[in-house]
Order: sequence, then structure tokens, then C-alpha cells
Amino acid sequence: ALLLDRLESQGFTQLADRVMDLMAGCSPKVASHCENALSTRARLENLRDRALEKLKELKEQDGSSE
Repeated sequence: ALLLDRLESQGFTQLADRVMDLMAGCSPKVASHCENALSTRARLENLRDRALEKLKELKEQDGSSE
């Protein structure tokens, strides 16, 4: 919940939505595995790639504004 709140407060609502969708496929039990591990892994990798792209864009914007 803290991660989602932080993402939304920093304007990353689409990323927060994707994280929420990913979490919905997982069991809420402590130390339990996601029901569909392969799908979850692919979604996590996609999410990571999108986050890295967004960070790169933000860094480029900061560099061009100086």
C-alpha cells in the first residue's frame, strides 16, 4: 500500500495501476507464491522495463532544463 501511495503521489498513476493489477494475481498469504508464476514474472519484467524507460525520460528532461 505504501508503494502504491508513493507512486500515485509522485504522479505515476499508470505505474501504480499496473502494480495493483500485478498484486491482484498474488495470494495475500505470507510467503505464498503467486498463482501463475510465469505470467507474474513476465509482468514484473515488463513493469521494470517501463519504470526504467520513465526514469531515463525524467533524467533527460532534467538535463535539458539546466
